[in-house]
Amino acid sequence: MRAVLTRDEMRASDAAALATVSHEALVERAGTAVAHAALRMLGGGYGRRVVVLAGKGSNGADGRVAAAYLADRGALVRIVEAGEVVAGTPCRRATW
Repeated sequence: MRAVLTRDEMRASDAAALATVSHEALVERAGTAVAHAALRMLGGGYGRRVVVLAGKGSNGADGRVAAAYLADRGALVRIVEAGEVVAGTPCRRATW
């Protein structure tokens, strides 16, 4: 995979965006964009099962917005908080 932006370039881009719109607006836009991409990949949302792994930062907030958007469109969504994952623990099938 080839990076589109370096970490420092992304931070500068985020800072420039935050100079024009609120953090909440950026999170909403990012989460909605992720949900739209997921809906295209899934061929729709109704009845689809989706697991969102969400951390504590802004990317996790984006994931929670995407999860809500997908649930509103009929997807069965489970959010797994990254803090719940224990290293070395085997993955188990999500309960829906």
